[in-house]
Amino acid sequence: MDPDALMMAQLPTFLKAQLVDAAAGKLTYAEVGWHLGYHNLELFDVDGEEVMKVSGQDIDKRPTATLRRLFANEKHPKGEFVDCIPAKHRRDFLRGLIEGARGEQDPEWWRP
Repeated sequence: MDPDALMMAQLPTFLKAQLVDAAAGKLTYAEVGWHLGYHNLELFDVDGEEVMKVSGQDIDKRPTATLRRLFANEKHPKGEFVDCIPAKHRRDFLRGLIEGARGEQDPEWWRP
């Protein structure tokens, strides 16, 4: 996503900063997803129960559709937040989100 468009997005400042850092290689998208899942799901009205129901097949075959379903809400019915995550990194973001929502502490799999 274009950095200027990201800065204009209706997202919390901390999340914009993390997405910029991930784009620059300072964080992985999995780390950004983990942080959101562990600390801030309520900011997006994401149902933690729905996150727990995500299957391995959803992660591997449909990460974009799964993220859109999870982040769709009354204010953003299409889950537009997902567009702020590059398509090639959505699978890792989703994995991190799930691990964070489960309360996993510092998973090692995302480290290069």
